[in-house]
Amino acid sequence: MTPAPQRFLHVASLLALLGGCADAPTGRGEGSGATAVTKGDDLDEDSSTTSGDDIPMTAHHEAVVACEAKADHAREHLNEARSDAIVDLERERNDCLVMANDAARETIEAILAAATDSWAGQTGAVWDAQRSTAIAACNALVETSPDAADDRRPVASAACVALSELHFAAVLDAYVDFGDVPFSIAGARDRYPSCYAAYDDAQANAAGVDPLAEGVAAEEGLADCVAGVHEAFAPELAARVVELFPGRDPLQVETDLRDAFTAQVDARSKVCIVAAHAGVQRTAPDVDLERAECLVDAAIQAGEVLELVAPDLLDDGATDDGGLEDTGTSSDDGGSESSTSF
Repeated sequence: MTPAPQRFLHVASLLALLGGCADAPTGRGEGSGATAVTKGDDLDEDSSTTSGDDIPMTAHHEAVVACEAKADHAREHLNEARSDAIVDLERERNDCLVMANDAARETIEAILAAATDSWAGQTGAVWDAQRSTAIAACNALVETSPDAADDRRPVASAACVALSELHFAAVLDAYVDFGDVPFSIAGARDRYPSCYAAYDDAQANAAGVDPLAEGVAAEEGLADCVAGVHEAFAPELAARVVELFPGRDPLQVETDLRDAFTAQVDARSKVCIVAAHAGVQRTAPDVDLERAECLVDAAIQAGEVLELVAPDLLDDGATDDGGLEDTGTSSDDGGSESSTSF
């Protein structure tokens, strides 16, 4: 399915405001893993089945859509020279998304409690951790941007934090059983070709003794590889910080960046556990595969945050800004194409 062009306008605007020169994305790469069903939804309209029957959006998804629509509307009437107004817009956008994601906790906690799941009662701590680590990662990454040394820094920071909260919303919609048709977050084969090559090789050479365990291992390996690509940029990112702030210790900056990346991966892994345990596969053996697929999605989303702040590092293509779109097809081979842009 070809993404609606208007869905990418606000991302292009942000990249321009943050000094990026990348064009607005026009599509996504192939699917990230063995998603057995589509998990997409077009944010400009209600989701639909492949037969065209309308399916109302869930309360969470509708709330997220409303947040993005409100922000897009405000952005259309914004003077781009007013950085203070842009900061306010992104902070209000983030606050709205936080409310939507916090409201989802009641449903998630009810599912976990009904299953006497060991993660019941922990959503508050998991939510807080993913937000604090996202903010820390944004703070570290924004220091690598040319905007870090001028009055555009708050714009970059606010946009980064809001994007991270949007990614969180996408993961919840993709994996939690809110009672709707499941969603899918797209893969990024064009952006991480070596990672996907290793993933394909692992799938092709699986022994077949325990297909589920082998599938989980393949997904986890893909997630680790994508995260490794991002971490490998730490020296280059640290060099950019030192160039902007000559008094900084490059080794310490690099260590701080790696620590921020690692902490965020750990926090989002817990989000994935909770989401999978509250998902449609929670009582099935596939629940661990759902968790592993979520790890891939979270890793790809981290790349989208990196792209927003430092758009020249990652390869072109393959990813956009981390929302949800109806794919209209199903795949379980990691080769489906879908789009996940809000």
